[in-house]
Amino acid sequence: MNGGFNGYAKTQKPAESKIVQKMTVEVAARKVIAGEFGNGDQRQKAIEALGLDYQTVQKRVNEILASSAPKQAKVYYSVVSGDTLSGVAAKYGLTLTALLKLNPDIKNPNIIYPGQKIRVK
Repeated sequence: MNGGFNGYAKTQKPAESKIVQKMTVEVAARKVIAGEFGNGDQRQKAIEALGLDYQTVQKRVNEILASSAPKQAKVYYSVVSGDTLSGVAAKYGLTLTALLKLNPDIKNPNIIYPGQKIRVK
């Protein structure tokens, strides 16, 4: 015999290596925004199946969306003679309370002056 050589060349397949890349919260959040994980329970299960914390990913989704949302410009109204603060509020679809929150510098809502700038948005 020839020491175990049977005339056939042994072919070895290289060990198949699986490259497992752990998905980051950032990547998962971007995929959520792109709609790749569905909604509700389906989304939560998909994220948790990746070994990620659902709440952490969702928090990052909310941060990304909030930072990309267009910022509303401040809008002001110039008071004219005869205006009242409640009238200005009504004109812009606001309550008097909401208008006062936008204008914390107004100490007495019964006193406004022509030419005064009041933030309405």
